[in-house]
Amino acid sequence: MTTPTPVRSLTDLKHHLAGGTAPIGALVYWRGIHDVRIARAAFRAAFDAMGLGKAVGRDPKPEACLNMAAGVAVRRRDRKSTAKVQLKTKDTHAVYAVLMRRDVTTGALGETLQEPRIRYIEEARVGIDRKQSNPTPQVVTASNVAQDDGRDELIADMVREYHDVMGCIRTQEASEALMLAMSLLGGLSLRPGVYFVPARSMATVVELKAFMESQSSVEIVAWDIAATDANAGEARRDARAAFLDRVKLLADECRTFTAGLGKEEASAKSINARIKRFHDLEGQTQLYADILGDYATELHSVITAARDTFKRDVLGFDDEAVAA
Repeated sequence: MTTPTPVRSLTDLKHHLAGGTAPIGALVYWRGIHDVRIARAAFRAAFDAMGLGKAVGRDPKPEACLNMAAGVAVRRRDRKSTAKVQLKTKDTHAVYAVLMRRDVTTGALGETLQEPRIRYIEEARVGIDRKQSNPTPQVVTASNVAQDDGRDELIADMVREYHDVMGCIRTQEASEALMLAMSLLGGLSLRPGVYFVPARSMATVVELKAFMESQSSVEIVAWDIAATDANAGEARRDARAAFLDRVKLLADECRTFTAGLGKEEASAKSINARIKRFHDLEGQTQLYADILGDYATELHSVITAARDTFKRDVLGFDDEAVAA
């Protein structure tokens, strides 16, 4: 009898998974996803070219970018900072006032105060025209204020941050796009951050890896899983467990939804949307039929039962759909 080679390291495990025949898929995960800054247009064009355009969210609205920039600029200052910003209007312009903490010696009527009072005085405004598609922030500084490096640095930081958010995909957006990309590639989440991606999608994973690693510090790791009996069996069990988890989450959500119907009536659209998710889940199991083997039939029964239970609970009958 042949003694199996012991697995003592990640390198040994990688060779163990990949040794033998053509792969059935790969374990995919990424690391080093921090300080990501990729030009938004280049990111979207690359994902579109890979067929992953749906993984990229909509571009943020300029006023949302200005809001984010103002918050970031203020948080970068320490607690002793004498500056703060305040949203003034959301009419045709989104405008933030820059206020500075000052010792005031003159009262509202021009009288001299016996003791200075601390007040926040508006000394500048940063705003954008909401009607424009890609507006540039306009800075207006009050004419009667002295030079203040802290105030001017805060304003410059707001403007830089605004342009950065508008023009770049950064860490959070990149992370969300990668997770959605795994879903579009038919990937199954085995645990947070680790996906099993079937062999048919591996060419796209290679493209995605090349793009992300050329543009950022992100490293996408893909470990091929060879089509050995042991690997195939493990993939089959993992895929089954992942799909059962999805069914349970969806069924739990539907039970919560149904329990709340006494408080407010559900629309046909919201009911149909949940029924469609059961159908989509069943479609995904069919894509994995070659890996799931006999489990595919079991999962079909589990999904059908959960869907019928929801329809019966919310509708009182088992029709295939609800009239919109």
